[in-house]
Amino acid sequence: MAYDPKQKHGDGDLIKVPMAAESLVETEAVVLNTGTGMVEEAGVESAYRRFYGITESASDNSSGSAGDLNLETFVGRQQIGNVAIKGSGGSENLAATDRGKVVYCYGPNSYSVLAKYGGVPCGRLVQITSTGTAGDGRGDVIWGGIGGADLDFPKDLWNIVEDDFNGYVAGYRWDLTAPDSGTFTLADAAGGRGDLQASDGTVVANDEAYLASDGETWEFVANKPGFWEWEIMVTEANTDEAGVFVGLTDTVTMLADTTLDIVAAYVGAGFYKPHSDLFFHTSVNDGTEDDTQPSSQTAWATGTWYKLAIEYIPDATEATINYYIDGVLYDTKTFTVAGAALMHSEIGIKNESTNNNTLSIRRFYGRQAH
Repeated sequence: MAYDPKQKHGDGDLIKVPMAAESLVETEAVVLNTGTGMVEEAGVESAYRRFYGITESASDNSSGSAGDLNLETFVGRQQIGNVAIKGSGGSENLAATDRGKVVYCYGPNSYSVLAKYGGVPCGRLVQITSTGTAGDGRGDVIWGGIGGADLDFPKDLWNIVEDDFNGYVAGYRWDLTAPDSGTFTLADAAGGRGDLQASDGTVVANDEAYLASDGETWEFVANKPGFWEWEIMVTEANTDEAGVFVGLTDTVTMLADTTLDIVAAYVGAGFYKPHSDLFFHTSVNDGTEDDTQPSSQTAWATGTWYKLAIEYIPDATEATINYYIDGVLYDTKTFTVAGAALMHSEIGIKNESTNNNTLSIRRFYGRQAH
């Protein structure tokens, strides 16, 4: 059956779906929807993907462009037996209590019922055939959920916060810090939007304002992956005058005077832009700050909406932070997990001179494993 993005297919239908560029997929592998009408196997950018189906056979488009090859894929709900899965028992073997749990796909043919691996919810474990000896247990999985069950991240296993900024009450979910009489106001905009301004009518250099989550509910700790996304827009009075921070932090005041650079003493991770600069910068600090920048930086345009996201992937001692701009991997940093502090979600803006600048936000989404 040929691929038709408008057609609804039944459970177990075998269809041909265009493959993403430079992708390689194995036999009986979970493939994810890229959101652009293509599919690919789980990989480094899986934070933005969702379950699509199971492949019938392998296909190699590693040297091709998007859509050069079609992949034969079973879509919808289907049961596959004897799948290798990491479990919650000793040595990550499957335990009896793992039956019925969500199965996450966190890499090519890599599956687990453990939230610590992150990944994408792709199915549920319905039968254990072998508990395993070293994290190599096996079981039967119904991919695509059971009885139409939602395959999003289960709220009993994840701390999940979403806000489309259709409403705002100071002190409920968000707190405004505006030492220079800055404001955060809701705009009349389809879908919701809030505008953060650094100053009032009397604007001077170093005026600043920050909108931070009411509580510090996020943390960089072992085995608790997370993902956070902010959809924001900066409107500068003059090109490259605003200092901006978007990310996680234990310190509300994140931008230094004069340079409008990120401060040194904080715990967290995020995107920032100093004044006289047109590029996205990235930073992480969990005891040791890393402000090294990618070799090819993306320019930050005033009046343009961006989706900025941070993905946190830890094990027992080390962690990787992936930074995304509009769903595309931009930078990666690694560090030793210190668990130094709890953090807010925050956006902030600071003026270089006597011109007022605005940082708008129309969506925040955050999740982290309990």
